[in-house]
Amino acid sequence: MNIKDIANLAGVSPSTVSKIVNNKDESISAETRQRVLDIVKEYHYSPYAQATATVKTTYLLAVLLNTPLVHDSTLDGILAVAQENDYQVLIFNAYGSQKQELKNISIAISSGASGIIWEPVSAKNEQGQSLLKQAAVSIVTIGTFGNQKSLSTTYRLAAYKLTQSLVDQHHTKIACLMDSGRRTEEFLQGYKECLFDNNIYFENDMVFSEVSEVLISQINAHRVSGVVSSHYHKATEFAEWMRTRSVRIPKDVSLVSIRDDSADTLFAFTPQPLSTITIRNADYGRSACETIIKYIEEKDDTAGDAVPDLHLDNTDTIAAPYELSQSRVVVVGSINVDTYLSVASLPETGQTTSISASEDIPGGRGVNQAIGVALLEKPVILIGKTGSDAESDHIHQELDKYNVTTQGITRMDHINTGKAYIYIAQSGNSTISLIPGANNYVTAEYLEERRQLFQNCKYCLIQSEIPMDGVEKACDIAHAAGAKTIFKPSTLKEIPKSLLAKIDIILPNIDELNELQPGSGSLVGKAKLLLESGVKTVIVTMGSDGSFLVTQDIQQQFPVAAFPLIDNTAASDAFISALAVYLMDGYDLIKAIRIATYAAGFCIAREGSSTSLIDRKSLEAYIRQQAPELLAK
Repeated sequence: MNIKDIANLAGVSPSTVSKIVNNKDESISAETRQRVLDIVKEYHYSPYAQATATVKTTYLLAVLLNTPLVHDSTLDGILAVAQENDYQVLIFNAYGSQKQELKNISIAISSGASGIIWEPVSAKNEQGQSLLKQAAVSIVTIGTFGNQKSLSTTYRLAAYKLTQSLVDQHHTKIACLMDSGRRTEEFLQGYKECLFDNNIYFENDMVFSEVSEVLISQINAHRVSGVVSSHYHKATEFAEWMRTRSVRIPKDVSLVSIRDDSADTLFAFTPQPLSTITIRNADYGRSACETIIKYIEEKDDTAGDAVPDLHLDNTDTIAAPYELSQSRVVVVGSINVDTYLSVASLPETGQTTSISASEDIPGGRGVNQAIGVALLEKPVILIGKTGSDAESDHIHQELDKYNVTTQGITRMDHINTGKAYIYIAQSGNSTISLIPGANNYVTAEYLEERRQLFQNCKYCLIQSEIPMDGVEKACDIAHAAGAKTIFKPSTLKEIPKSLLAKIDIILPNIDELNELQPGSGSLVGKAKLLLESGVKTVIVTMGSDGSFLVTQDIQQQFPVAAFPLIDNTAASDAFISALAVYLMDGYDLIKAIRIATYAAGFCIAREGSSTSLIDRKSLEAYIRQQAPELLAK
């Protein structure tokens, strides 16, 4: 604080201030003199001659706070370190007032403090910053508008560990609940880093600043399975909202939070202990004080700021996601970007074909079947691989939209997401060309690492667009979990006998059956050869001729459902998805096939792959009109 600053505050000239403080004020009114002296006292202003005689007290620190610390141990940590290092401490509190803050800065400087720990009232305090710069005093800023690295690192790591605790329980739909404060930015960064490291797509609309009906609806729809909270009082508020709405923690939604020793923690109440990482503000205070002393004494500390040990105090409010505790379908298969090419007729050798339209949409049999199951209202997990390209982002967004659990999907660096080029003729028939990309890396080892995802699996849907060792491993893990396997062969000329023995239901189309069992035998005869190799059930799809079931006891044809043929690309995926869902629901095989036939019918009447699949309400509403007896178990 200099003479010009005092003059500005008093509304007089610098010469008037000089006269008053140097007792040369005979010509100045008593009222002006008193006003200037009050400001001089208020801001502890010293004339230049006195100020130059003031030597900074080497072992004196000033702490300039902004918020009440009655229930916050930050100051305890500062005092402990100061006393350990034989420093005296002056303590000030602005209580949110910039005017008071400026006074506190002036007093701290005039007192000769060698270092100042400052919690700024706001991001804008040019006058205070200027005073500190002129005084050439060591400064550590803390709080919402501070930059103390140890605090930032601590909250970032705490957020990372809290998020990881949910990921370890196979959560992928993790919301971040935050309040404003000194930890907010770093907490969000730690949350994002953990999602990225675990190949989970970050979405802005999964970050909430308050407990709202939007968040509640996301939880009720199972689009949020876990919540990470930056403040304990927010976590307790969230827990109370869940209690009043009969949402069970952690059965329906998991909750983790930071806990500290501030007032909002001490007086917060929750009927059950929350899973928390405790951060003592005293540790933060210690770090800030250690840093300022290091600056004052010019110590070289190559070890950097110390970070407290961070660990969960308990796991009482953490459990596996809701969908993992329910009977569910696991889909192991290809994840592609499908490029649809509309043509007058399918390409033939030596013929040039004109493309009238093209469109890129998420696809692949794995994606199609997973979305098909989700639309039929069964929990479903998709296991596969994508690249780290822009297409993979689109696929994750699409799967999230349909509520498909993506914990089993990994993004691969330097590998492209699989691609499929699908020619659609005006007749509705199609041909497909594949570039496997990341699908080639869905190996037995990869699936073994994800064995836990098969917990509570009742049906496992597998396709041959991944390596054969992956297909066989998926069958092994599914059977070990008590699930049945449904296998769709494509692009195969033969299937190892070791694999056939592990397939409960195989669904080739007529062309695929003839590839697998070449020769002039009948459909039934070829299907029986598959049964003799260990397959339990064979269902052959035959386009407009419907499908044919062959088991040891049954041989039965099922007519096609009466739908116009627009695009048959995903018809078998729609059939398989519905077959698995209705078998899970206790329908016998005959009824499940008939229902699946209707699902395939809806699919061929629409363009696209995943976009052509039918939802349960629409499917059953149609069946009630056409064949209501099918829905009776």
